[in-house]
Amino acid sequence: MPKLSEYIREKFPVDLVLGKVRHAIQFAEGGGIRALGLDMTAEDCQAMVDKVVLTPAAGNHRHVRFIGFDQERVDELGAGLDIALRMLEEARRNVGLHTWPGKTHYESIFGSRAWHGSSATRKAGVAAGNANAESGFASRASYVRAKIDQMMDDLRDPRWILYKSNEAGDAAALKGGRGGYLMAIGPAFPRGAVGHFHAGVLIHEVGHNLGLADVCGECQQHRQLLDAAHYAPRSDANIPQCTGNTPHGAMAASGKGHFIGSKQVKRLAEAHKNATIYNTDSYRWYCYAFFKNEVDAGISAHKALLQPA
Repeated sequence: MPKLSEYIREKFPVDLVLGKVRHAIQFAEGGGIRALGLDMTAEDCQAMVDKVVLTPAAGNHRHVRFIGFDQERVDELGAGLDIALRMLEEARRNVGLHTWPGKTHYESIFGSRAWHGSSATRKAGVAAGNANAESGFASRASYVRAKIDQMMDDLRDPRWILYKSNEAGDAAALKGGRGGYLMAIGPAFPRGAVGHFHAGVLIHEVGHNLGLADVCGECQQHRQLLDAAHYAPRSDANIPQCTGNTPHGAMAASGKGHFIGSKQVKRLAEAHKNATIYNTDSYRWYCYAFFKNEVDAGISAHKALLQPA
């Protein structure tokens, strides 16, 4: 018979996850530090793990595992993932829509369409000998369409683990790196009942899991994105990540640093539209655009709960 600690190691080989499961078992009913050294049947070991590694009781995300939360919170966050999927589906239907005059939600977030025949990207392609060259707008739309498809597929992946974090700065934070399927939910996660505003935060992290970045105006690695005059396709593995995440993210409120938040995202679309498709917060605010009333209500509730009593 395996020791419980050995069984957990086999089931959760990632050290960070292993530590979370061990910690949860130590404080679970019938657990404790001594339990980890006991010889148990595989069935008994799994029963102990099932006490602390929970899944939503209903909805479309019962494959996602949660560590450190009670069942009520797991069900709330599972419902938030369901909302995120519906938001992505609605956003997907509107990718590439454009209009004259004015802008569609898509154009406000991912850059406006050039007047017919005026696309610098298409002209450059034709000049290089490609008679079928697309406009930058069309190429960006193809990328965004494919990326949202990937996000929807990613949400269905059974490898996802969400764990409770006590780090003060964590709202939702991808901890496993690109393709790691490991997300922390911490004290900075939006307050209030989980709804569309919260679901957008989860969408942001799913984008990181696929390689999208917090595009940053201060990080020198992002100059190649921000200064690109024409559409430049990049593989997920080659999207540069910000090297100064904490200080640069904190600068966003002053219009510097990361292009996060509605004002910064729209500023990116105006000044550096070819970088928008690699900016994960652009996808969050694009999804928000179709659920404005619900998102505004969530933001208002969050801000009210932040006020001192």
